[in-house]
Amino acid sequence: MAISTKQTRTGRTFILLAILCAVIVGVLIFFAGKKIAPSVPALVAIQEIQAGDPLEPSMFKETKLAKAGLPDGIITPGSDLSSLMARHGMSEGDILRQAGVIDNKDFSVSLLSARLTVQNDPNLRAVEVPIEAAAGMLAGMKAGDRVDVISVSETSDQSDTQQKISQTIIENAKVIGVSPSGESSSGVLIIAVSPEQAETFFLARVKGKVFVSLRPFGKGE
Repeated sequence: MAISTKQTRTGRTFILLAILCAVIVGVLIFFAGKKIAPSVPALVAIQEIQAGDPLEPSMFKETKLAKAGLPDGIITPGSDLSSLMARHGMSEGDILRQAGVIDNKDFSVSLLSARLTVQNDPNLRAVEVPIEAAAGMLAGMKAGDRVDVISVSETSDQSDTQQKISQTIIENAKVIGVSPSGESSSGVLIIAVSPEQAETFFLARVKGKVFVSLRPFGKGE
């Protein structure tokens, strides 16, 4: 027996009403769940932040986190960040927490000193690498990269023939400051080394030239 047009329309109307009811129920459940599970405002990084960087409000955005399972010690929106610096590196989406910052309120330190401090090694020293050693790479480098330092100098053999020799004098040095050359700057590359490495580095600079080679990401530690 053929189904009438009226019956077909009635069936379609029933299906549409069922779908609409399901959507309404879903919305009600969603908002009920929001009320049952309260949220807490927090700050989330919107950019990559290096260890030792001074923190600014522009580095973060406000978000809401479920109170259940909330990390300890979150720093809430509106908090004063003017005296804080990052204890360790942060990636986009990381939550700002007290455990991840150092308060610089009671003592004023420079950016490079701060980046040395957060390495947790009081023996580290900062040295500036001659810019020609890595001029072409500076634009693609940043604090946190790892480099090897190679010395190139001349030496004389028994016949007084001058020969050039090269050797790696520092391995796995951490970059704590980098600025590509520009209109007002010739560029800067700062690495963290031990006192002994600093002596070797400066002696190599006097004897000849030094260059740096960049290590692959994740291969520094």
